Amino acid sequence: MAYTTLVSGTNITSSWANASVRDQVVSPFVTSAARTAAITSPVAGMVSSLTTYDKTEGIEFYNSAGQWRKPWNMPWGIITTTAGGTSNLGYVDVTSTQGSIGATGVSLTNMTMTFNTAANRMYRLSIHTNFYSTQAGDTAALLALIDGSNVGYALSGDLTATSASLRSLDLVKPFTRTTGGSMSVIMQAYRQSGPGGTLTMQASAVNPATMLIEDIGPAGAPS
Repeated sequence: MAYTTLVSGTNITSSWANASVRDQVVSPFVTSAARTAAITSPVAGMVSSLTTYDKTEGIEFYNSAGQWRKPWNMPWGIITTTAGGTSNLGYVDVTSTQGSIGATGVSLTNMTMTFNTAANRMYRLSIHTNFYSTQAGDTAALLALIDGSNVGYALSGDLTATSASLRSLDLVKPFTRTTGGSMSVIMQAYRQSGPGGTLTMQASAVNPATMLIEDIGPAGAPS
């Protein structure tokens, strides 16, 4: 599409109007299906707006790879996940206490999510939990298992109090994906060191354990 400056006496043809007006304005559509039906031959660089009034609403660009996408050089925000077989907006909220956590890793009930990633994007995983132990001085650890393996991102914290008080344990981990596709994260907890007490993850409606996944921007060229 050419960028044109009109001068006096310019003859406005249908081909010029289609290329310079129709293809270079922001066209609104109520669904992506309606856009596909209306724009049968999109051109790289075209901009459209989805007026869906849901999480898909907003500006999208048609790129050279033949995809309608949000602007590549901006964060895409909280992304859709599947947790417990249900589609959610990148967020897991656990309100049930879980005990009997010792030196062996225990998967935290419902603290899991599956989501789709794009290559060359950066993501941020944020976890919040509360623990107490039957022994002061125990060290609790969180482990984010990536794609079902026993390798992941870990964070530990010293539990200096017993069950009389809670200690928060948080994990915030940015990471990049060099290839796109489905990704799963499962949270485990275990006693890393200390006198040898038993840990309990404490959660309730007013103080839940949480997981959040966000797209925070590009990590390379568009994919």
